[in-house]
Amino acid sequence: RAHQTIIVGDPKQLPPTNFFGRNEEDEEVVEHEKDLESILDEAKAAGIPVRDLRWHYRSRNESLIAFSNHHYYTNRLITFPSPTVEDRAVQLQKITTGIYDRGKSRTN
Repeated sequence: RAHQTIIVGDPKQLPPTNFFGRNEEDEEVVEHEKDLESILDEAKAAGIPVRDLRWHYRSRNESLIAFSNHHYYTNRLITFPSPTVEDRAVQLQKITTGIYDRGKSRTN
């Protein structure tokens, strides 16, 4: 048996789901799983110390996590700012007066 363990999870997040790959037999399994306690719930109930992670890096746009950060995490999550048009290092510039030179002049 292990002398130490790390249990990772977040009770504020949705559990894994597979809505599109289910069949009738899976429904019975899902109903049975609802009755089971997760190891995370068991650890919390046993009083094992909890350490919250602070960094949220999964959302490409900061606004996707903003509601949850405010309502569930009391703004404790640190998120990466979303890139805005003004902050982008590379921008698309449309040139209407450009000329295409098929030669080897390297002026394109």
